[in-house]
Amino acid sequence: MTIIYGYNTAEQRKILWESLAECATGVKEPWIIGGDFNTVLHIWDREEGNTVTSNEIQDFSDCITNLQLNELNWRGEYFTWTNKQHGTDRIYSRIDRIFGNGDWMMQWGNGKMEDIWEKLKALKPVLKKLNTDHFKGITKHIEQARIELQEVQKAITWKCNEALLNKEKEVLLNLERWSLIEESAFKQKSKANWIKLGDSNTKYFAVVAKERTHRKQIKEIKSLAGVRLTDNNDIAAEIL
Repeated sequence: MTIIYGYNTAEQRKILWESLAECATGVKEPWIIGGDFNTVLHIWDREEGNTVTSNEIQDFSDCITNLQLNELNWRGEYFTWTNKQHGTDRIYSRIDRIFGNGDWMMQWGNGKMEDIWEKLKALKPVLKKLNTDHFKGITKHIEQARIELQEVQKAITWKCNEALLNKEKEVLLNLERWSLIEESAFKQKSKANWIKLGDSNTKYFAVVAKERTHRKQIKEIKSLAGVRLTDNNDIAAEIL
């Protein structure tokens, strides 16, 4: 169990978020975190006073998301703090919260978490069918769209008319749609791989690190004279 009492300023609270992240790396069992965070988590967590901005809640929100914490149910009044002023000067805020990690929720989160788990398991085959029916063969769809675009643009060079221009626009939209779907799929796979393998000293981690290192290197340039340069010294001299 970790008890929280947050600092007053956003800059000081950065230490809190960093400390929680450090604690999380060593937690291998049910973990509960709660107390006075001295900041709000949602834009609706304050009544009266200054309007809550996305900037104000960003660090807290990122911390909870990155640590994969779940907020526990709260009984009683929603707002947990007031400045005790009168009339329109009175401000209400929700700055006290309790969170649990996945292990805590599964062990102590009563039957509701089990219900959610079962529903997620039941949802898996439905999502797989959705993927098969609508998103299977993304690469093939992109290749077909590109071939179709080339044919339409070739026809336009020979004889441009309204029908061909509309067809080109339609094919471009279709190509963009499948490209965005492909990009989204790659992002999801990348996140899944990183969650599974990225935080440990695995071969996958080494490959990712090596790829990022290569990405930052300039291995080849063409000089102003049009000569292809691959030697590091020649590249450096040309840049200078």
